[in-house]
Amino acid sequence: MILKTLEKLRYFLFWLKNRVARSGLSAQCNDVKFIQDNPNSTSAIHARDEHLKKILRHAIETVPHYKNYSIDTPLSNFEVVNKKLITSHKKAFESVTYSNKSKIPVSTSGSTGTPFEVYQNLNKKTRNTADVMYFSKLVNFNVGERLYYWRHWNEHYQKNKNLLFIQNIVPINVFDLNDERFETILRQLKNDKSSKHFIGYASAFEKLCKFLDKNNGHLVEGIKIKSVIAISEPLTNYTKERMGKYFNAPIVSRYSNTENGILAQQDYPNSDKFIINQASYNLEILDMEKNIPVPNGTLGRIVVTDFFNYCMPLIRFDTGDLGVMQTINGIDVLSKIVGRKSDVIFNTKNEEVTSLIALDFSMYKGLLEGQIIQNGAKEYVLKLHVDNAFDKEKELLEKFRLYFGEDALITINYVESIPLLKSGKRKLAINNYIKN
Repeated sequence: MILKTLEKLRYFLFWLKNRVARSGLSAQCNDVKFIQDNPNSTSAIHARDEHLKKILRHAIETVPHYKNYSIDTPLSNFEVVNKKLITSHKKAFESVTYSNKSKIPVSTSGSTGTPFEVYQNLNKKTRNTADVMYFSKLVNFNVGERLYYWRHWNEHYQKNKNLLFIQNIVPINVFDLNDERFETILRQLKNDKSSKHFIGYASAFEKLCKFLDKNNGHLVEGIKIKSVIAISEPLTNYTKERMGKYFNAPIVSRYSNTENGILAQQDYPNSDKFIINQASYNLEILDMEKNIPVPNGTLGRIVVTDFFNYCMPLIRFDTGDLGVMQTINGIDVLSKIVGRKSDVIFNTKNEEVTSLIALDFSMYKGLLEGQIIQNGAKEYVLKLHVDNAFDKEKELLEKFRLYFGEDALITINYVESIPLLKSGKRKLAINNYIKN
């Protein structure tokens, strides 16, 4: 009873704070919901067009990098930009309108490359909040309910205890996950009678599932979870099936980044396709080498135009990720999100093979963790962390030879563990061949 009262109080105080601050959150929430729920309606299409026109006009009029563009330049004629270009000419991408205004720095850890920082205006942060509320509501999360957040809680993301209490967040550090820690977390969950949700790295949930498999799942008895949102890494079929089995809750993969926000989320319970956040972004899938669109169903670079960052407009921003777009019932969806282009492996015919083949590791009993490394045109290493139950080395080699090619030179390297990146994420593949 007390916990439910606290949840309602948090919900009330959240909205009271936003109304007092006149943040405009309510209007943003309504706009997001309308566009997302009615993507093909004339009104929604008009609203998106207006958002796009406004950000392009603002960029041309106030951002040095775009000063030579004519006011009626269509989006397709804008340059495709990336982290390296923006970092090298940061001032040129900042709107002069915000030179002396309050701006919010947002930065990535640089775990898979160089750290990247952009600035956001307050209305952009408000829009991000509206996006989070909409997409979280799709999987039963309401403001004020408890969130068990599985990630790397370094000094960059650390929150003080008062803020954690106010936001009702329970931080779980993925670097601390071992059998003893899992037992402690599960005891805490069993004693926690509040409305509970999980959000965190997919690899952390996979590790939890393997711990529960080892203990026949009895440790989850009496634990109720309302939803699970996997972020930052691909969600394996194994993890999705097991989390559903153990916690009887909807589990979805969310595609987001720090510099923009939520870009897409799986369409629970209808399919594994990703609903694109059309209310706040324009997504394009471009050719691997040329800045031209690829046909529907073709793998390409995910390029984003952010409608609401007026402080530092990100127009045709190459996220560094790869994906496939399809049109279903007249609505564009992402049918596949691969991850970084630098994570792509090549077979012996120099054809691209997605690093998502590493998800097959989860299919083998006793194979706790795996990673693919390409060291040459035909040289591959499968780095495996296994226990005594693993006895499928020959079968595994045959499977990956089908991916790489019959003439592939595949070495298996057994290790005691595969270190996480400094961000706490796990890298599925490393291509030393294209790096060199």
